[in-house]
Amino acid sequence: MPIQDIWASERLDSTGIPTIQTKMTTEHGRFASLVPSSAPGEANDVCQLRDGVRGINGGKGVSRAVQGINEIIRPALIGLEPATQLKEIDRLMRKLDSTTNLSNLGANAILSVSMCAARAGAQASGLPLYKFIAKEAGMSLYNSVMPVPFMVVLKGRQNSSNKINFREFMIAPIGAASFREAVRLNTETYECLKNVIFEKDSGFTIDDQGRFVLLPRAPSYPLDLLVEAIRRAGHEGRIKIGINAAGQAFERNGLYDAGDGSQECWTRSQLISLYQDLAKKYPILLLEDPFGHDDWMTWTSLNASFKNELELVGGALLLSNPERLQYAKRSAACNALLLKITQIGTISDSLAIAKEAFNSGFSVVVSHSSSETTDDFLADLTVGLRAGHLKSGAPCRGEHVVKYNRLMEIEETFLQYGLPQNCLYAGKAFEDAGDLLARCHLT
Repeated sequence: MPIQDIWASERLDSTGIPTIQTKMTTEHGRFASLVPSSAPGEANDVCQLRDGVRGINGGKGVSRAVQGINEIIRPALIGLEPATQLKEIDRLMRKLDSTTNLSNLGANAILSVSMCAARAGAQASGLPLYKFIAKEAGMSLYNSVMPVPFMVVLKGRQNSSNKINFREFMIAPIGAASFREAVRLNTETYECLKNVIFEKDSGFTIDDQGRFVLLPRAPSYPLDLLVEAIRRAGHEGRIKIGINAAGQAFERNGLYDAGDGSQECWTRSQLISLYQDLAKKYPILLLEDPFGHDDWMTWTSLNASFKNELELVGGALLLSNPERLQYAKRSAACNALLLKITQIGTISDSLAIAKEAFNSGFSVVVSHSSSETTDDFLADLTVGLRAGHLKSGAPCRGEHVVKYNRLMEIEETFLQYGLPQNCLYAGKAFEDAGDLLARCHLT
Protein backbone atom coordinates (compact mmCIF):
# COMPACT_ATOMS: atom_id res chain seq x y z
CA MET A 1 0.00 0.00 0.00
CA PRO A 2 1.35 3.47 -0.88
CA ILE A 3 2.60 6.04 1.59
CA GLN A 4 -0.17 8.45 2.51
CA ASP A 5 1.65 10.78 4.87
CA ILE A 6 4.94 11.35 6.70
CA TRP A 7 5.47 13.57 9.70
CA ALA A 8 8.58 14.15 11.80
CA SER A 9 9.04 15.69 15.25
CA GLU A 10 11.87 16.39 17.68
CA ARG A 11 12.22 13.96 20.59
CA LEU A 12 15.01 12.95 23.01
CA ASP A 13 17.47 10.07 22.83
CA SER A 14 18.76 8.07 25.80
CA THR A 15 21.34 10.73 26.67
CA GLY A 16 18.86 13.62 26.66
CA ILE A 17 20.04 14.92 23.28
CA PRO A 18 17.41 15.83 20.65
CA THR A 19 16.72 13.23 17.99
CA ILE A 20 14.06 12.60 15.34
CA GLN A 21 10.83 10.67 15.57
CA THR A 22 9.17 10.01 12.22
CA LYS A 23 5.71 8.61 11.62
CA MET A 24 4.55 7.18 8.30
CA THR A 25 0.93 6.43 7.40
CA THR A 26 -0.34 3.87 4.89
CA GLU A 27 -3.65 2.00 4.56
CA HIS A 28 -2.17 -0.61 6.89
CA GLY A 29 -1.67 1.84 9.74
CA ARG A 30 0.90 4.22 11.20
CA PHE A 31 4.55 3.27 11.62
CA ALA A 32 7.10 5.10 13.73
CA SER A 33 10.85 5.28 14.21
CA LEU A 34 13.00 6.96 16.85
CA VAL A 35 16.41 7.28 15.28
CA PRO A 36 19.69 6.81 17.21
CA SER A 37 22.68 9.02 16.50
CA SER A 38 26.46 9.09 16.68
CA ALA A 39 28.34 10.86 19.44
CA PRO A 40 29.91 14.25 18.65
CA GLY A 41 33.39 13.74 17.24
CA GLU A 42 32.81 10.07 16.41
CA ALA A 43 34.37 9.01 13.12
CA ASN A 44 31.65 8.97 10.48
CA ASP A 45 31.23 9.05 6.72
CA VAL A 46 27.80 10.67 6.90
CA CYS A 47 26.55 13.85 8.55
CA GLN A 48 24.11 14.02 11.44
CA LEU A 49 22.34 17.32 10.77
CA ARG A 50 22.18 19.56 13.86
CA ASP A 51 20.91 23.12 14.20
CA GLY A 52 24.11 24.56 15.61
CA VAL A 53 22.19 27.32 17.38
CA ARG A 54 24.21 28.49 20.36
CA GLY A 55 22.25 28.52 23.61
CA ILE A 56 19.54 26.09 22.43
CA ASN A 57 20.12 22.42 23.25
CA GLY A 58 23.84 23.10 23.10
CA GLY A 59 23.54 23.51 19.35
CA LYS A 60 22.34 19.89 19.03
CA GLY A 61 18.73 20.56 18.07
CA VAL A 62 17.28 18.79 15.03
CA SER A 63 14.62 21.25 13.87
CA ARG A 64 16.37 21.69 10.50
CA ALA A 65 16.41 17.93 9.97
CA VAL A 66 12.75 17.68 10.98
CA GLN A 67 11.87 20.50 8.60
CA GLY A 68 13.67 18.70 5.78
CA ILE A 69 11.55 15.59 6.31
CA ASN A 70 8.27 17.47 6.49
CA GLU A 71 8.89 19.88 3.61
CA ILE A 72 11.21 18.05 1.19
CA ILE A 73 11.14 14.29 1.80
CA ARG A 74 7.43 14.00 2.58
CA PRO A 75 6.01 15.30 -0.74
CA ALA A 76 8.57 13.31 -2.73
CA LEU A 77 7.69 9.96 -1.13
CA ILE A 78 3.89 10.11 -0.92
CA GLY A 79 2.46 7.50 -3.27
CA LEU A 80 5.46 5.18 -3.22
CA GLU A 81 5.08 1.55 -2.06
CA PRO A 82 7.36 0.57 0.85
CA ALA A 83 6.67 -3.14 0.34
CA THR A 84 8.17 -3.17 -3.16
CA GLN A 85 10.09 0.11 -3.40
CA LEU A 86 12.27 0.33 -0.29
CA LYS A 87 15.44 0.63 -2.36
CA GLU A 88 13.82 3.27 -4.56
CA ILE A 89 12.65 5.23 -1.50
CA ASP A 90 16.17 5.22 -0.06
CA ARG A 91 17.71 6.07 -3.43
CA LEU A 92 15.31 8.98 -3.90
CA MET A 93 16.17 10.43 -0.48
CA ARG A 94 19.87 10.31 -1.33
CA LYS A 95 19.08 12.08 -4.60
CA LEU A 96 17.07 14.75 -2.78
CA ASP A 97 20.03 15.34 -0.46
CA SER A 98 22.51 15.45 -3.40
CA THR A 99 25.66 15.14 -1.23
CA THR A 100 27.85 12.10 -0.63
CA ASN A 101 27.73 12.53 3.16
CA LEU A 102 24.02 13.44 3.39
CA SER A 103 24.83 16.85 4.84
CA ASN A 104 21.89 18.74 3.28
CA LEU A 105 18.99 16.75 4.71
CA GLY A 106 21.03 14.87 7.33
CA ALA A 107 21.74 11.16 7.68
CA ASN A 108 19.65 11.19 10.86
CA ALA A 109 16.62 12.48 8.94
CA ILE A 110 17.02 10.05 6.04
CA LEU A 111 17.61 7.06 8.32
CA SER A 112 14.54 7.91 10.37
CA VAL A 113 12.33 7.79 7.27
CA SER A 114 14.06 4.67 5.95
CA MET A 115 13.36 2.80 9.20
CA CYS A 116 9.68 3.78 8.96
CA ALA A 117 9.51 2.63 5.35
CA ALA A 118 10.94 -0.78 6.27
CA ARG A 119 8.31 -1.21 8.99
CA ALA A 120 5.52 -0.13 6.63
CA GLY A 121 6.84 -2.47 3.95
CA ALA A 122 6.89 -5.39 6.36
CA GLN A 123 3.28 -4.81 7.38
CA ALA A 124 2.12 -4.48 3.76
CA SER A 125 3.95 -7.71 2.90
CA GLY A 126 2.33 -9.58 5.78
CA LEU A 127 5.73 -10.29 7.30
CA PRO A 128 7.36 -9.55 10.65
CA LEU A 129 10.07 -6.93 10.24
CA TYR A 130 12.97 -9.39 10.54
CA LYS A 131 11.56 -11.51 7.69
CA PHE A 132 10.99 -8.46 5.51
CA ILE A 133 14.63 -7.48 6.12
CA ALA A 134 15.71 -11.01 5.20
CA LYS A 135 13.70 -10.76 1.97
CA GLU A 136 15.22 -7.39 1.11
CA ALA A 137 18.68 -8.84 1.79
CA GLY A 138 18.01 -11.84 -0.44
CA MET A 139 18.00 -14.37 2.41
CA SER A 140 15.69 -17.23 3.32
CA LEU A 141 12.48 -16.34 5.15
CA TYR A 142 12.06 -19.74 6.78
CA ASN A 143 15.02 -20.16 9.10
CA SER A 144 16.44 -17.65 11.54
CA VAL A 145 19.45 -17.33 13.82
CA MET A 146 19.25 -15.64 17.21
CA PRO A 147 22.36 -13.56 17.94
CA VAL A 148 24.81 -13.80 20.80
CA PRO A 149 24.29 -10.61 22.87
CA PHE A 150 27.65 -8.89 23.26
CA MET A 151 26.73 -6.64 26.19
CA VAL A 152 29.04 -3.71 26.94
CA VAL A 153 29.38 -3.65 30.73
CA LEU A 154 32.74 -1.92 31.39
CA LYS A 155 34.23 1.26 29.99
CA GLY A 156 37.69 2.80 30.29
CA ARG A 157 38.06 6.47 31.14
CA GLN A 158 40.45 9.29 30.29
CA ASN A 159 42.22 11.17 33.07
CA SER A 160 44.12 14.43 33.35
CA SER A 161 47.40 12.96 32.11
CA ASN A 162 45.64 11.74 28.97
CA LYS A 163 46.15 8.10 29.89
CA ILE A 164 43.19 6.01 28.79
CA ASN A 165 42.05 2.43 29.11
CA PHE A 166 40.70 0.37 26.28
CA ARG A 167 37.29 1.86 25.66
CA GLU A 168 34.81 -1.00 26.15
CA PHE A 169 34.61 -4.53 27.53
CA MET A 170 31.82 -6.94 26.58
CA ILE A 171 30.47 -10.23 27.87
CA ALA A 172 29.27 -12.82 25.34
CA PRO A 173 27.39 -15.99 26.44
CA ILE A 174 28.36 -18.32 23.60
CA GLY A 175 27.66 -21.34 25.80
CA ALA A 176 23.95 -20.62 26.22
CA ALA A 177 21.36 -22.89 24.60
CA SER A 178 18.96 -20.11 23.58
CA PHE A 179 18.79 -16.34 23.39
CA ARG A 180 16.57 -16.27 26.46
CA GLU A 181 19.19 -18.20 28.42
CA ALA A 182 21.93 -15.97 27.00
CA VAL A 183 20.23 -12.89 28.44
CA ARG A 184 19.93 -14.62 31.81
CA LEU A 185 23.62 -15.57 31.88
CA ASN A 186 24.68 -12.04 31.01
CA THR A 187 22.31 -10.45 33.52
CA GLU A 188 23.54 -12.71 36.32
CA THR A 189 27.14 -11.92 35.42
CA TYR A 190 26.40 -8.18 35.32
CA GLU A 191 24.98 -8.36 38.85
CA CYS A 192 28.06 -10.23 40.06
CA LEU A 193 30.29 -7.69 38.33
CA LYS A 194 28.53 -4.97 40.27
CA ASN A 195 29.45 -6.68 43.54
CA VAL A 196 33.05 -7.32 42.44
CA ILE A 197 33.56 -3.67 41.53
CA PHE A 198 31.99 -2.42 44.77
CA GLU A 199 34.48 -4.58 46.67
CA LYS A 200 37.61 -3.81 44.67
CA ASP A 201 37.34 -0.37 43.06
CA SER A 202 36.29 2.77 44.92
CA GLY A 203 36.96 5.05 41.95
CA PHE A 204 34.33 3.75 39.55
CA THR A 205 31.25 5.53 38.21
CA ILE A 206 28.27 4.36 36.16
CA ASP A 207 27.61 6.14 32.87
CA ASP A 208 24.35 6.88 31.06
CA GLN A 209 24.48 3.51 29.27
CA GLY A 210 24.75 1.46 32.47
CA ARG A 211 28.45 0.70 31.97
CA PHE A 212 30.82 0.70 34.93
CA VAL A 213 33.45 3.33 34.16
CA LEU A 214 36.90 2.63 35.59
CA LEU A 215 39.85 4.89 36.28
CA PRO A 216 42.85 4.24 34.00
CA ARG A 217 44.64 1.06 35.03
CA ALA A 218 46.71 -1.66 33.39
CA PRO A 219 44.76 -3.31 30.53
CA SER A 220 44.58 -6.54 32.53
CA TYR A 221 42.69 -4.92 35.43
CA PRO A 222 39.17 -4.78 33.93
CA LEU A 223 39.69 -8.24 32.46
CA ASP A 224 40.45 -9.60 35.93
CA LEU A 225 37.21 -8.04 37.19
CA LEU A 226 35.21 -9.68 34.39
CA VAL A 227 36.81 -13.09 34.93
CA GLU A 228 35.99 -12.90 38.64
CA ALA A 229 32.38 -11.86 37.91
CA ILE A 230 31.94 -14.73 35.44
CA ARG A 231 33.37 -17.15 38.03
CA ARG A 232 31.07 -15.92 40.80
CA ALA A 233 28.07 -16.21 38.49
CA GLY A 234 29.02 -19.82 37.81
CA HIS A 235 29.35 -19.34 34.06
CA GLU A 236 33.03 -20.10 33.45
CA GLY A 237 33.48 -21.50 29.95
CA ARG A 238 30.02 -20.33 28.89
CA ILE A 239 30.72 -16.59 28.80
CA LYS A 240 33.60 -15.10 26.86
CA ILE A 241 34.93 -11.53 26.61
CA GLY A 242 35.08 -8.94 23.84
CA ILE A 243 37.19 -5.76 23.81
CA ASN A 244 36.72 -2.52 21.93
CA ALA A 245 40.20 -1.06 22.29
CA ALA A 246 39.35 2.07 20.24
CA GLY A 247 42.98 2.31 19.13
CA GLN A 248 42.29 5.46 17.16
CA ALA A 249 41.66 7.26 20.47
CA PHE A 250 45.09 6.56 21.97
CA GLU A 251 47.30 6.64 18.88
CA ARG A 252 49.97 9.33 19.21
CA ASN A 253 52.00 9.89 16.02
CA GLY A 254 52.42 6.21 15.29
CA LEU A 255 52.77 5.22 18.95
CA TYR A 256 50.07 4.06 21.36
CA ASP A 257 49.30 5.19 24.90
CA ALA A 258 47.48 2.11 26.19
CA GLY A 259 46.91 3.50 29.67
CA ASP A 260 49.24 1.20 31.57
CA GLY A 261 50.11 3.91 34.08
CA SER A 262 53.60 4.60 32.76
CA GLN A 263 54.75 7.72 30.97
CA GLU A 264 55.94 5.80 27.93
CA CYS A 265 53.93 4.89 24.84
CA TRP A 266 53.75 1.49 23.20
CA THR A 267 55.25 0.85 19.78
CA ARG A 268 53.16 -1.01 17.20
CA SER A 269 55.04 -4.26 17.81
CA GLN A 270 54.73 -3.90 21.59
CA LEU A 271 50.98 -3.38 21.31
CA ILE A 272 50.68 -6.44 19.06
CA SER A 273 52.50 -8.44 21.74
CA LEU A 274 50.18 -7.04 24.40
CA TYR A 275 47.07 -8.18 22.51
CA GLN A 276 48.60 -11.60 21.93
CA ASP A 277 49.43 -11.98 25.62
CA LEU A 278 45.95 -10.88 26.71
CA ALA A 279 44.33 -13.32 24.26
CA LYS A 280 46.40 -16.17 25.74
CA LYS A 281 45.63 -15.28 29.35
CA TYR A 282 41.94 -14.34 29.14
CA PRO A 283 38.87 -15.84 27.37
CA ILE A 284 38.82 -13.15 24.67
CA LEU A 285 37.07 -13.96 21.40
CA LEU A 286 36.54 -10.51 19.85
CA LEU A 287 38.80 -7.48 19.48
CA GLU A 288 37.46 -4.28 17.94
CA ASP A 289 39.65 -1.46 16.63
CA PRO A 290 42.98 -2.46 18.22
CA PHE A 291 44.87 0.19 16.22
CA GLY A 292 44.34 3.54 14.53
CA HIS A 293 41.99 3.69 11.55
CA ASP A 294 44.80 4.25 9.03
CA ASP A 295 47.38 1.90 10.56
CA TRP A 296 46.59 -0.80 7.98
CA MET A 297 49.91 -2.66 8.09
CA THR A 298 49.71 -3.18 11.84
CA TRP A 299 46.14 -4.45 11.53
CA THR A 300 47.32 -6.95 8.91
CA SER A 301 50.19 -8.13 11.10
CA LEU A 302 47.93 -8.75 14.09
CA ASN A 303 45.28 -10.49 11.99
CA ALA A 304 47.89 -12.82 10.51
CA SER A 305 49.24 -13.66 13.96
CA PHE A 306 45.81 -14.72 15.24
CA LYS A 307 45.14 -16.96 12.20
CA ASN A 308 41.36 -16.35 12.44
CA GLU A 309 41.28 -17.72 15.99
CA LEU A 310 39.97 -14.36 17.20
CA GLU A 311 37.37 -12.10 15.59
CA LEU A 312 39.12 -8.87 14.61
CA VAL A 313 36.43 -6.24 14.06
CA GLY A 314 36.77 -3.09 12.00
CA GLY A 315 34.61 -0.35 13.50
CA ALA A 316 36.35 3.00 13.12
CA LEU A 317 38.64 1.22 10.65
CA LEU A 318 35.84 0.45 8.19
CA LEU A 319 33.10 2.96 9.08
CA SER A 320 30.62 0.64 7.31
CA ASN A 321 32.18 1.97 4.10
CA PRO A 322 32.31 -0.31 1.00
CA GLU A 323 35.65 1.04 -0.23
CA ARG A 324 37.35 0.57 3.14
CA LEU A 325 35.80 -2.89 3.40
CA GLN A 326 37.30 -3.92 0.06
CA TYR A 327 40.70 -2.53 1.05
CA ALA A 328 40.50 -4.50 4.30
CA LYS A 329 39.73 -7.63 2.31
CA ARG A 330 42.68 -7.13 -0.05
CA SER A 331 45.08 -6.40 2.81
CA ALA A 332 43.63 -9.05 5.17
CA ALA A 333 43.46 -6.36 7.85
CA CYS A 334 40.50 -7.79 9.75
CA ASN A 335 37.80 -10.43 9.45
CA ALA A 336 34.64 -8.70 10.69
CA LEU A 337 32.61 -5.58 9.97
CA LEU A 338 30.96 -3.51 12.71
CA LEU A 339 27.63 -2.45 11.21
CA LYS A 340 26.19 0.83 12.52
CA ILE A 341 23.18 2.09 10.59
CA THR A 342 23.96 5.62 11.77
CA GLN A 343 27.20 5.49 9.77
CA ILE A 344 25.36 4.64 6.56
CA GLY A 345 22.12 6.58 6.36
CA THR A 346 19.58 4.13 4.89
CA ILE A 347 18.40 0.60 5.58
CA SER A 348 18.92 -0.45 1.95
CA ASP A 349 22.56 0.63 2.06
CA SER A 350 23.00 -1.10 5.43
CA LEU A 351 21.76 -4.37 3.94
CA ALA A 352 24.01 -3.90 0.92
CA ILE A 353 27.21 -3.40 2.95
CA ALA A 354 26.31 -6.38 5.16
CA LYS A 355 25.85 -8.60 2.09
CA GLU A 356 29.13 -7.34 0.65
CA ALA A 357 30.86 -8.22 3.92
CA PHE A 358 29.37 -11.73 3.96
CA ASN A 359 30.34 -12.27 0.32
CA SER A 360 33.90 -11.17 1.18
CA GLY A 361 34.18 -13.78 3.91
CA PHE A 362 33.70 -11.31 6.77
CA SER A 363 31.36 -11.73 9.70
CA VAL A 364 29.03 -8.87 10.64
CA VAL A 365 28.54 -7.41 14.11
CA VAL A 366 25.36 -5.33 14.25
CA SER A 367 26.03 -2.55 16.75
CA HIS A 368 24.12 -0.01 18.75
CA SER A 369 25.04 3.65 18.42
CA SER A 370 26.56 6.04 20.94
CA SER A 371 23.25 7.81 21.58
CA GLU A 372 20.55 5.14 21.45
CA THR A 373 16.77 5.26 21.70
CA THR A 374 14.00 2.90 22.79
CA ASP A 375 13.44 1.86 19.16
CA ASP A 376 13.97 -1.91 18.83
CA PHE A 377 14.73 -1.90 15.07
CA LEU A 378 18.25 -3.32 15.57
CA ALA A 379 16.82 -6.54 17.01
CA ASP A 380 14.94 -7.33 13.81
CA LEU A 381 17.86 -6.18 11.68
CA THR A 382 20.22 -8.59 13.44
CA VAL A 383 17.90 -11.57 13.01
CA GLY A 384 17.00 -10.64 9.44
CA LEU A 385 20.66 -10.52 8.45
CA ARG A 386 21.57 -13.68 10.41
CA ALA A 387 24.42 -11.61 11.78
CA GLY A 388 25.07 -13.95 14.69
CA HIS A 389 25.89 -11.22 17.18
CA LEU A 390 24.47 -7.94 18.43
CA LYS A 391 26.63 -5.45 20.30
CA SER A 392 24.55 -3.40 22.70
CA GLY A 393 24.63 -2.02 26.22
CA ALA A 394 24.21 -3.25 29.76
CA PRO A 395 20.92 -4.97 30.69
CA CYS A 396 19.77 -2.09 32.88
CA ARG A 397 18.79 0.76 30.54
CA GLY A 398 15.55 0.90 28.57
CA GLU A 399 17.19 1.65 25.23
CA HIS A 400 19.12 -1.64 25.44
CA VAL A 401 16.59 -3.78 27.28
CA VAL A 402 13.92 -3.07 24.64
CA LYS A 403 16.16 -4.73 22.03
CA TYR A 404 16.80 -7.79 24.20
CA ASN A 405 13.08 -8.09 24.94
CA ARG A 406 12.26 -7.91 21.23
CA LEU A 407 14.78 -10.66 20.48
CA MET A 408 13.26 -12.88 23.17
CA GLU A 409 9.85 -12.20 21.64
CA ILE A 410 11.08 -13.27 18.18
CA GLU A 411 12.56 -16.48 19.60
CA GLU A 412 9.38 -17.19 21.53
CA THR A 413 7.28 -16.86 18.36
CA PHE A 414 9.05 -19.85 16.83
CA LEU A 415 8.51 -21.85 20.03
CA GLN A 416 4.81 -21.00 20.12
CA TYR A 417 4.36 -22.34 16.60
CA GLY A 418 6.33 -25.49 17.40
CA LEU A 419 9.25 -24.56 15.17
CA PRO A 420 12.29 -24.34 17.48
CA GLN A 421 14.40 -26.10 14.84
CA ASN A 422 13.85 -23.10 12.53
CA CYS A 423 15.27 -20.61 15.03
CA LEU A 424 18.75 -21.54 16.21
CA TYR A 425 20.87 -19.70 18.77
CA ALA A 426 24.20 -18.74 17.20
CA GLY A 427 26.30 -19.65 20.24
CA LYS A 428 29.83 -20.70 19.32
CA ALA A 429 28.97 -20.24 15.62
CA PHE A 430 28.34 -16.49 16.04
CA GLU A 431 30.94 -15.65 13.39
CA ASP A 432 29.24 -17.73 10.69
CA ALA A 433 25.53 -18.21 11.33
CA GLY A 434 24.97 -19.31 7.73
CA ASP A 435 27.34 -22.21 8.29
CA LEU A 436 25.41 -23.12 11.44
CA LEU A 437 22.20 -23.43 9.41
CA ALA A 438 23.98 -25.47 6.74
CA ARG A 439 25.34 -27.90 9.33
CA CYS A 440 21.80 -28.33 10.64
CA HIS A 441 20.56 -28.91 7.05
CA LEU A 442 18.70 -25.60 7.05
CA THR A 443 19.07 -22.76 4.53
